[in-house]
Order: sequence, then structure tokens, then C-alpha cells
Amino acid sequence: MNNKWQNAVRSMEQRMESLRLNMHGYQILYRGELIGEHYWESFHRDSLHRMYSITKSFTSLATGLLAAEGKLGLDDRICTYFPEKLPEGGAHPWCEEMTIRDLLTMRTCYESTTFTSASHVLAALVEKLTGMDMLDYLRKKVLRRVGFSEEAYILKDPYGVSQGGSGLVSKLSDLAGIAMLCCRGGVLG
Repeated sequence: MNNKWQNAVRSMEQRMESLRLNMHGYQILYRGELIGEHYWESFHRDSLHRMYSITKSFTSLATGLLAAEGKLGLDDRICTYFPEKLPEGGAHPWCEEMTIRDLLTMRTCYESTTFTSASHVLAALVEKLTGMDMLDYLRKKVLRRVGFSEEAYILKDPYGVSQGGSGLVSKLSDLAGIAMLCCRGGVLG
């Protein structure tokens, strides 16, 4: 790493420490090269971390893969996939109108919690259409090819559905591999 990057990374670390941020660690990649990495006690390179909202990106990726396979359409109404969950007499008309695209962009008819509930419903959809846990589906489709760790997992709700809005637990390096894939437009290597 050249001095320019060393100075910038050192400055960033000092800033984080001065703000007393509760950090586990970080990795910085530039053009595919690891230019900065640090872990705070008691975390290390092989530690699993709860990734919270990054999980939404994995849920979106799984949804996009299903769309590419023709198993769903982004403008499909979500209620059509879960008739068994609808109240007797049907859902509220606004709910009936919500599409998969609406959930992906968190444009739902709800005032609050759409930042996790929309993604959670999409994770349930992925699992319903694939018959697999969402992370297992992603492993099969792409994650193994980018070296995603096998010990990573997604926390489940009380019904056994992957928490698609906040449940991913993985290594920081797992995120780097999938981020590079996305930055390259889905092209491996």
C-alpha cells in the first residue's frame, strides 16, 4: 500500500477512535486490492459479525436472481404469492396493489418498519419459491464462487423465515467478495 493510502487509512482510524465509535473492524478495497483492514478487540479477521441492514442487499440479490430465472416479475403483486396469509375477505386494497418492486424500493403502504418488513417479506418469497433457506439459495447461485464463508448464516424469525432485513451474520471478507462482484456488474474474476 502506498503512503497516500496509508495516511488516509491512518487518519480514518484516528477519526473513528476520536468519535468513540463501537467498531468491530473494517476492510477497504480499491480496485480489487485490500488497502486497509483493522479489527478491534475482541474481533479478528475470522470473526462472524451481525451485518444488520446489509442483509437487505442479499435479499435484493436473491430476488433479482429469481426474476432473472423467470420465477417472478418485479411488477407482480406480492399478495398473489401468499394467498394463505391473507385475511378472510382479502387484504386491504393498498396491500393488494403492492408489487415486488415496491418492496425492493421500500415503497409500501405502511407508515413504519418498512425498512425491515419489506425485505423480510421478500426473504419469505425467496424461500417459498426456492424451497431453500435464502442464504443456501444464494450460496448455490453465486456465493460459493466468490469464496463466501460456509459458517455464515441468517437469523430466523419465530416461524423459521430468514430475517431478510437485518439477520445476516458473516465475516467482513464475505462482504468484500460480493461487493466486488456487484461492482463488476455480476462478472466473476
